[in-house]
Amino acid sequence: MKRITQKKLSIYVISFLLPVLLVSVVMFRQGILPFGDVTLLNADLDIQYIDFYGYLQNVLQGKDSLFYSFYKSLGGNVMSLFAYYLANPINLLVVFFSREQLPLFISLMTILKYGLIGLTSSIYLLKRFKGLGAYTMIFSLLYAMSEYVLLNMRNVMWMDAVIVLPLVFLGVYQLVNQHRTLLLYGSLFLAVVVNWYSGYMVCLMAFCYFLFEYFSWANYRFKLRTFLPKISRFIAIGILSVLSTFFLFVPNLLSLATGKGSIDVNDFNFEIRHTAAASFKALLPNTEFGFINTGIIFYAGSLMVILMTYYFMSHSAPLKEKLFNGALTIFFLLVPTFSTTDTIWTTLKHAYSYGTRYSFCFVLYFLVISVKGFLAYKADQNRRLLGKTLLVVLAFYLIIEGASPYSKMNYIGFLMMFLCTIVLGWNINRQKSQLVLMVLLALVSIESLKVTSSYFHFLYFISNAEFETYTQKTTTELEHLKQRDPSVYRFERMFNRTGAYRENKVVNGEALSLQIPGVQHYTSTYDGITNEITDRLGYNISDNIEINYNDSILPSDALLGIKYLYAKDKSSGYKLIKAYDGYDLYENPYALPLGFMVAPANDTSLEISKEDNAFVYQNKLFSTLVGREVEVFEPVTGVSDQRNGSTMTFDLPSLAGEVLYAQFTSADRSEKQLLKNGEVFRKLSGVFSEGVVDLKNDHADSNPDQSGIKLAVEEAPEDLKMVVYKLNSDVLKEVVADLNDQPLKVSQRENNVFAGSIDVIKAGQLLITLPYDDGWQVKVNGEAVTYHNHNGFMAIDLASGTQKIQMVYYPKGLVMGSIVSVLSVTTYVVVFVFLPKRREVRKNKAL
Repeated sequence: MKRITQKKLSIYVISFLLPVLLVSVVMFRQGILPFGDVTLLNADLDIQYIDFYGYLQNVLQGKDSLFYSFYKSLGGNVMSLFAYYLANPINLLVVFFSREQLPLFISLMTILKYGLIGLTSSIYLLKRFKGLGAYTMIFSLLYAMSEYVLLNMRNVMWMDAVIVLPLVFLGVYQLVNQHRTLLLYGSLFLAVVVNWYSGYMVCLMAFCYFLFEYFSWANYRFKLRTFLPKISRFIAIGILSVLSTFFLFVPNLLSLATGKGSIDVNDFNFEIRHTAAASFKALLPNTEFGFINTGIIFYAGSLMVILMTYYFMSHSAPLKEKLFNGALTIFFLLVPTFSTTDTIWTTLKHAYSYGTRYSFCFVLYFLVISVKGFLAYKADQNRRLLGKTLLVVLAFYLIIEGASPYSKMNYIGFLMMFLCTIVLGWNINRQKSQLVLMVLLALVSIESLKVTSSYFHFLYFISNAEFETYTQKTTTELEHLKQRDPSVYRFERMFNRTGAYRENKVVNGEALSLQIPGVQHYTSTYDGITNEITDRLGYNISDNIEINYNDSILPSDALLGIKYLYAKDKSSGYKLIKAYDGYDLYENPYALPLGFMVAPANDTSLEISKEDNAFVYQNKLFSTLVGREVEVFEPVTGVSDQRNGSTMTFDLPSLAGEVLYAQFTSADRSEKQLLKNGEVFRKLSGVFSEGVVDLKNDHADSNPDQSGIKLAVEEAPEDLKMVVYKLNSDVLKEVVADLNDQPLKVSQRENNVFAGSIDVIKAGQLLITLPYDDGWQVKVNGEAVTYHNHNGFMAIDLASGTQKIQMVYYPKGLVMGSIVSVLSVTTYVVVFVFLPKRREVRKNKAL
């Protein structure tokens, strides 16, 4: 027994180390951290996730809260962000790294996850399939180095489900065959906790795999009297495991309800998204960039294809078994083909990028079938059938090639199929078993190295030195600003880290990491109210997930308390206070405090329409706030437009020295070029697009001959429209003076607490420019009070006199979810652990 335990331990250790070694070799050869200067930052890992790890650092250091962050755009609930991106306990290791070392942390964490995928899959395979022995290492390596894992190193949180899924499979096996429940309960709980999104897919796959194990146990005969007890037990464990996660899942769900939680029924249709041939081709290695975004991802080594096919062609398995497993295989292959099935597996929402996010579930099942094929071959040693299998596979792929020719990488896959078939053709007996194992491991490793290298070659290029330099420089400058003005305010920056890497700035999540209280933010777990506020105020919202700050809008900035602005060019109305290398620091003379008294809402009959442009909306909003009709913006008349081919030109009258803003609207979301007086001025629309555009007309050199402004949009869509408004600075000064008359003196804005005091001259409403959220608990002078939604902001009714405000944020559903979790864990322990042991003790005593 001791020798067997040592052998298993050796297999587990090697299964962990092999993928670690292979991915490290690739990273070493391509100079990727920790072996060189290139980072793994790419796509969303660059513009989202790395900053979320920086935020987690802040939380672990006591600088921010898991409940609420004032640095998530205007401020917002971060439970959904934590639950989706950061809940894996491995992420706690980030506390041992500095902010400049975040790319190093990501590299080391990624390597570790590769090893864990190999480890958990080897545990499952070795315990589930007798006779597999040391060959377990081959199949665990195929799983760890699969294309899904390669592509989703950029979505590193999705790797967590790949780690947990083999444990879920093993838990299902133990439930069906051994009446053991702990592993299934624990692994499903872990899958949902570390990432609820992929956890949903794991739960769905667990049911499919239950059918696989049940029919295997029942010799592919359905008997209701045996099926019902097992499926009931499975469902009970599944429900209890999910309910046990409610301490995190319920607050997350309620948070998403204001943003991304909606389901589009139009995604459930009869559209065919991929051909059946595409699913079969996806079993081959492919490094075409298009497949990275929207294609099907099934590849897990060429050996898998040969062994899967051998299983269905061999006579070792009963026909009923092959028919059932074949039906399940075809079903999984065709899931991406149809819109409805694809949407069901993608948490009931269509994914517009990173296609087949659920395919890791099917890949593990395909590997299970290939293991059965390997064991069948090992038992019958039918080399002739193995040769026929290779010919059938090659002929099949030749037939389905169609209009999509195979790539060089595809042909490498065909070559590896041939070589693996040759090696398998050797007698797998005691004399040659070790040799076959070593050669197959070598072939699988070589193929994995080639495919991995191809992906890494075009995915990763961002310099770690650039990241370190930018982070250090920005941190220092933010500290200088804090020392210059230690009061509580918001500030913004017209550039960010991504602008240092590429020609155009892309909005990212660095405000959350660097603790910049501003407007811009990028996350898939967006907040609907924040989006509505910023969109109405003229800041662009791209596909809901990106809040852009591409231009300053003086009245909007003033309302939100944006007191300072870092920019490379002067923004209208701002005053230069300090010059830096490459950009300058400006001050907004109109910035309001984060809280101030406003006119009671029922003092005005003004109605605010969602259809109003940003200028009309702000006129109405400011009128509502001061209790009288004001026009901060005035429309510019005399604007003419003309289309010349694909270019639309707009001629504005001479308004020298006036602060002018434009807003363009079109259903076309492709990127356009905006020219001002014949020179490139801005990019419009696109995924990372502009909202209100500051025409920078108040600059001394903006329009020296006072001949007006000519704007031109190249490749302009037919429905393009533009409105131009000028700022009435005198009115803005009056409005700001009125609202600044009774300011809230903020004494605390940290973690999940906001507090301050205000001297109220006349009873009214205090407006706090935080997005409305009913998770706040508000006290005035120590007594709990209610609060209101004032056009998306927080509003509190106050009596006259000195009032002390304290607000503490707790996510909705946290208490209720925690109670459900405790009850669910208790129920599981009592019903599935304590009572069975008690019955067993009584039974033994009776004997």
